[in-house]
Amino acid sequence: MASFSRLTRNCRGQLLNFYPAIPPSIHKMADSSFWGAVKHRRTYYQLSDESVIPDEKIHQIIKDVVAYSPSSFNSQTTRALILLGAEHKKLWEEVVKPAVKAVAPAEAWPASEKRLSGFAAAYGTVLWFEDQKALEGLQKQIPLYADRFPQWSEHTSGIHQYVAWTGLEQAGFGANLQHYNPLIDEKVKQLWSVPEEWVLKAQLVFGKPTGEPGEKATNSLDERVLIHGGKLLHTTLLERKTHKPAYDSARASEEERKTHKPAYDSARASVEAELYHFSGLLAMSISTLITPEWPVLIVGGGIVGLALAQALKQANIPFQIYERDPNLDASSRGGWAITIHWALEALKECLPPALFERVRDIQVDPEQGRHDTGKFLFLDMATAKPKFVIPPSTRMRVNRGMLRSLLADGIDVQWNKTASGFEVTPGDQLLQREWVQVFFQDGTTARGSLLIGADGANSLKALGVTARLSRAQAATLREIDPLLFQGCHPQTGVFLCAGRLAKMKALVQPFEPRIKAVVEGLPDDAQVLELKLQDWPTREWDNRNGRVTLAGDAAHPMTMYRGEGFNHGITDAAQLSRHLISLAITNYETELRVRGHEAVLLSRQACLDAHDLHNLSSDSPLVSRRARVPKPGIAAE
Repeated sequence: MASFSRLTRNCRGQLLNFYPAIPPSIHKMADSSFWGAVKHRRTYYQLSDESVIPDEKIHQIIKDVVAYSPSSFNSQTTRALILLGAEHKKLWEEVVKPAVKAVAPAEAWPASEKRLSGFAAAYGTVLWFEDQKALEGLQKQIPLYADRFPQWSEHTSGIHQYVAWTGLEQAGFGANLQHYNPLIDEKVKQLWSVPEEWVLKAQLVFGKPTGEPGEKATNSLDERVLIHGGKLLHTTLLERKTHKPAYDSARASEEERKTHKPAYDSARASVEAELYHFSGLLAMSISTLITPEWPVLIVGGGIVGLALAQALKQANIPFQIYERDPNLDASSRGGWAITIHWALEALKECLPPALFERVRDIQVDPEQGRHDTGKFLFLDMATAKPKFVIPPSTRMRVNRGMLRSLLADGIDVQWNKTASGFEVTPGDQLLQREWVQVFFQDGTTARGSLLIGADGANSLKALGVTARLSRAQAATLREIDPLLFQGCHPQTGVFLCAGRLAKMKALVQPFEPRIKAVVEGLPDDAQVLELKLQDWPTREWDNRNGRVTLAGDAAHPMTMYRGEGFNHGITDAAQLSRHLISLAITNYETELRVRGHEAVLLSRQACLDAHDLHNLSSDSPLVSRRARVPKPGIAAE
């Protein structure tokens, strides 16, 4: 059994594996693998104008398609225009219908109009274009293949269309592909400011399915697929004749399975394992199929774990979440404030729209937050004058405890569960399923397809000092900045972060009077605790063949001097949920390691720079986010 002390540093592996064909009896929704999505993609014409996921998710699906679909010579010539709701209807009612009516025979128009009205009744359309400027640039750059680039560009356009079609249907939409270009090209460019060099190629219509598609007719694979080499059992369907008894036993009809299930299971397991083990077809391991019986296990019900749970809930991915605190109010850090800045979009991606709107109400000062300029000050604490001013950016300064409560809304957290260890166990031979089992200190266990450690770095206890300020004391600090500031004394190197007054009163004697007065006003019995700073630059870990991974401080603990730990944790949650939809854990960990490693080192340097005011420069990680130095004699804005 693996130790669970930080679950953390003991992970890393490969998610890709070989697996037997998924039995047809497995329901479509359970078959969320790559091959399942391919098999279940169909053409849907009966669509409604309802969306099955938030618009932001649609945007992300198409952006991911454009970002990750392959193209010859990495040409990236495909472009997309997403039209939703009223804009989608405008396309079909005001652009396509008039264009088709102008050229259609009168007797054919009623049928055409009915068909076009069906498209207009859907929720959205993705218009696919080819960028002629990019294409011509490639032709000039590599003249040897100039005549081939147009054909290759068509190939990549087709790949984009297919991947988007499959991805939207996997998300719960129905879709169909249309081609009304070039009839509508010019009008589309006029209405939606499409660049002149973009040439329209196709229109992908999607909406909530209101009817079922027909069965897909497939011609004989014997005539369409030729295979040479490899082991006999995995070559062509024609070779089944040589091994017909074994094949028939393994591929028995549904009726035969009911009568001879034990024999079927045994034969199928052996033959299918041989068939696919040597086939060279890489696919996501069936052991990562996530179902209610084999959910994602999240250890850690803090902000990152709960944000991840909200994201998985939105994506209909089964999960269980466990937290060592006895209840939601037990955390010692509930009164702290945290700043959400560049990860606001990631948080928005994790939450239902109505829940994200409530984040504004839990700001430490909701009224100030509505008018916040977004600037950030680093002060010379001897004068309370800004040493650096980081220009405005969108941010929210929120109460940590209230944010945790908000993120727990609608999430069934299993409280008072302290994990002590885990192990990855081989299971069912037929499905070749590996699974994760987590052990808790109370003697209970949980099992699932994937374990995510989001339980923090070292379970930090309360740090610094909590001070209750009078209205007058608070007003003096708000004169400096209404939300937050940081600073350092030029002679002593003492660092102060408003909200963590964690140094003894004697250390603030050289400080500017308003700031010094706040610290001096602390009661004599105030508990001042030592602040220990630790970090861990993110590196590869053993993820146990893709069954165990990390998020938040468990993956990249860092100092607080850049205010980024929370933002990276929320980004982890958004990225991980996105990759879980495609079961691409390896991709998630690759992105996390690069981002987390750099962030930890930058925060470490910011920590050192925060105590050296004289040598602090505008390129320091402490203030380098678009930092500028106020000019002498000019007040900071």
